[in-house]
Amino acid sequence: MQKEHKIIIEYDGFREHFKDIEWVNKFNWQNYYTDSDVYREKVIEGYGYKFLRINRFNVGDNPILMLNERIENLIKNGTRKNDLISHIHETIEGLNSGEMRECPKCKKIKDAEDFKDPNLITGYGRFCNQCKGLKKPKEESIVYDIPICPNHGVKMILRNGRRGKFYGCPRFPYCRITKDYKSQK
Repeated sequence: MQKEHKIIIEYDGFREHFKDIEWVNKFNWQNYYTDSDVYREKVIEGYGYKFLRINRFNVGDNPILMLNERIENLIKNGTRKNDLISHIHETIEGLNSGEMRECPKCKKIKDAEDFKDPNLITGYGRFCNQCKGLKKPKEESIVYDIPICPNHGVKMILRNGRRGKFYGCPRFPYCRITKDYKSQK
């Protein structure tokens, strides 16, 4: 005799299920669900159903395989992967890899793209754009190649000097390799 499993699968549309959508990314999406969505999920789970949320951030590269794996996790003895612990691990990995940062002003951990500021030399600010009151920068249509330091094999940094902008090795003063900024356009 097979056991019956009651699972509600919901695909979360981006605009309908998230608040402050301009700040939602693959690292923090769980924190931006609307209050009504969180409430509905808890009520449904209170009636004995298992709830599985699918959205563009958690479907992975192969959505069918990912959905199958998540349903199997729900069915196996009623156990499921702890989303909170998984989210904590993803956040720690993001901080270690530099894909995420903590804003010293609001004390929130955000995607590094939320610190992007084209008005700064390095391209990234200390505070997040939301704390500075900036809108999220639009993607530029023209992409320039950042030169690589021939001595160290790392991306060079755009700097300002007496004669204007130039690219320099990030290991300055130990490495004094430079490249002209104008020739990169």
